Amino acid sequence: MSINYHKIKRNTIRTFLYGFAAIGAVFVFVYFGMQFGWFNVRGSVSERNSYFNINKNVGKENIATNNLEIICKINVLSKYAPLTSVNIYKTLTQGASDETLNTMIDTASRRFEKGDLYIKDMSDCSNSIYGTQ
Repeated sequence: MSINYHKIKRNTIRTFLYGFAAIGAVFVFVYFGMQFGWFNVRGSVSERNSYFNINKNVGKENIATNNLEIICKINVLSKYAPLTSVNIYKTLTQGASDETLNTMIDTASRRFEKGDLYIKDMSDCSNSIYGTQ
């Protein structure tokens, strides 16, 4: 029984050739899919990147009305719930009332009621800002 090396070599070359042809077909499909927008999905990456599109300068009217405590609370909340804090910050920059902002922060904070560090950080916002004025 002899081993036909020519046949093994031919089959190996065909396997690589068909493999590369299949990979090329997948690349062509993905290319056209991206061109026609078949793969456009708004995912969490887009939502997280929307944070960087926010105007970082808080309106002067908000600082003038002693919203520093609210800004501090939003910053603390951003460590625990970044997407929620972005929405609250957007509401702040649109000129919402203090009552609305505090309600939003309190609602978002319910998830972290048992977290000692979270409670301490939130209470530091209340104490430090008005203690220095």
